[in-house]
Amino acid sequence: MYKYLIQYFKDKSIEFKISGEQFILKTCPSCGDNAFHHFYMSQDSGLWDCKKCLEKGNFNQYRKFFGDSEIDLSKFENNNNNKKVSKKEYRALNYNDSIQYASRLWGIDDKYKDYLIKERKLTEKVLKDFQIGSTGKGVSIPIFENGKLVNIRYRKNSDLDKDKGPRYSQEKGCKAALFNGDVLKEPLARVFICEGEFDAMQLVQVGFRNTVSVTLGAGYFPDDWVDKFKDVQTIYCVYDNDEAGKEGAKKAADKLGIDRCKIILLPKKEGRTKTDITNYFVDDGYTKADFKELVKNAKSIRSVQENSIKHISEFREDIRKRLLEGDHLGISCGYDGIDEKMGGLRKGRLIILSGLSSTGKTSMALNMSLNIAKNKNSIFYFSLEMPPIDIVKKFLMLEAKLTNTELKKVLDPSKTLERIDKTLVSFDNEVTMPIYLYNGSGMVKFNILAECSRIVKEEYDCQCIFVDHLHYFAHGSYNLTAETSQAVRQIKQLAIELDLPIVLITHLNRSGRQKQKKGLYVPSLSDLRDTGALEQDADQVLFVCRDSESEDPDERKKAFIKCAKNRDGYAGWSVSCEFDEDITTFIEEAVGVDYAGEAKAVEIEMKEEVEIEQTGIPI
Repeated sequence: MYKYLIQYFKDKSIEFKISGEQFILKTCPSCGDNAFHHFYMSQDSGLWDCKKCLEKGNFNQYRKFFGDSEIDLSKFENNNNNKKVSKKEYRALNYNDSIQYASRLWGIDDKYKDYLIKERKLTEKVLKDFQIGSTGKGVSIPIFENGKLVNIRYRKNSDLDKDKGPRYSQEKGCKAALFNGDVLKEPLARVFICEGEFDAMQLVQVGFRNTVSVTLGAGYFPDDWVDKFKDVQTIYCVYDNDEAGKEGAKKAADKLGIDRCKIILLPKKEGRTKTDITNYFVDDGYTKADFKELVKNAKSIRSVQENSIKHISEFREDIRKRLLEGDHLGISCGYDGIDEKMGGLRKGRLIILSGLSSTGKTSMALNMSLNIAKNKNSIFYFSLEMPPIDIVKKFLMLEAKLTNTELKKVLDPSKTLERIDKTLVSFDNEVTMPIYLYNGSGMVKFNILAECSRIVKEEYDCQCIFVDHLHYFAHGSYNLTAETSQAVRQIKQLAIELDLPIVLITHLNRSGRQKQKKGLYVPSLSDLRDTGALEQDADQVLFVCRDSESEDPDERKKAFIKCAKNRDGYAGWSVSCEFDEDITTFIEEAVGVDYAGEAKAVEIEMKEEVEIEQTGIPI
């Protein structure tokens, strides 16, 4: 599969490096991280995982990110002839070293023997069975694989050893293998996995012979260990009861198969940061019978978080409270007609704001932002379309009702400058004008938006986010449609995660401009540019409709907001308003007019003209 993957990366312009038997890809298509050291893919199988977002999958799942169909992966199985396979050479160890260390423990190093027997409560038999020894500067723990010594781990004790350095170390250039891993050479009904060698020995000496231990920390579980468990029916993960241990157990279970893995949570006494097997038996005095009860009550490891499944009754009080307090409704965008039909901008919703170029998408977003902020609701305006200083100028024009003409030349002193200064002073108050702007630059991936959004939510109690615009998240490094679809879904999930509305400005296809030959053009969902994900994932889709190219200034003023999708009610409605070109603002509903109806009439008239032109016969 090696050559196929190389060609695929080149076809998609995907940046990658080769490291051992893996590819390291610059960008994770799931979270957008591009640090070049988080996303790994097997050269043999195409299996991938991201160390940042913890997503993983096979090559067909990877292809879906780019909009590509599935392929038959079976043709690549057991066929690595296209790749130059070089088996990694590990440094060989002298078996006599392990024997000498063990002899030293039972000969001259009483302090380490006392430490292991009196403090660790390990029996002489188990220590000799595993050839535990002493180097004179610490305890030696030999690691065997298929009966051959492949590594030696060393453990220092701060009370016994004066040398500074890491508590655990191992022989350099040697293979990392499971401690007591040779028990897996025969089919087993169950196996226990611990986080440390001493913990494994504790379980073995109380009667659980089929116990192995990881040897490089809770988070390390390489792929070549997985196959050793192929004949095991049930795997019990007995990692340390702390966050690192829980996460390590889940990572191991994901690789081994969560359907056959169970987690044993050791009881943790108050005030203790963690509990391991040694704490459990030695410090807390639990017995083999107690541990059997833990095994009996072990829970299956799930990939979902705790409390991810609830009975409907658990939401009763919450929904009742929300309905009584009106909390199910959203914040006002400042336009009564839109608020009434949408119920405001609701939490967790993705609202698409689109329209033809120059119709006023950004102006509408800025108007909504200002309205929300003036109601003392904090907003975050994430613009990649314009630098923040230009956004501030737009807000200044809207709030001070300044025209472009007035701002072309500002004199000091002048009444215009007085209005500017007065408005800028009002901007100083974060309570009455809680508007926050993105101040970054350069090419931006979704992770920047997500990180900034979490900050403004946590630190500034942000109530609504505006993103201008979607297509800046698609850099064209691979399939543009897949890239855009991924961005839409990520932004939708961000809205749900932060429990606030996100208004996302998007563009339309070029065909829309071609259709606007006369009067107002009303887009449809199919006009949304580059992706069907906008239709599927958006909760509401609003189109700003205005004939910005008309030579008649009165016609350019006519505008309306058309709702093409509304997950919280009916779609198809429109709200008429007027656009003031001088201060780029939309004025609340033009009463008694139906600009959407005018647009529909123009569309029918255009169709009739085309029909007559083609057939010569009036409809």
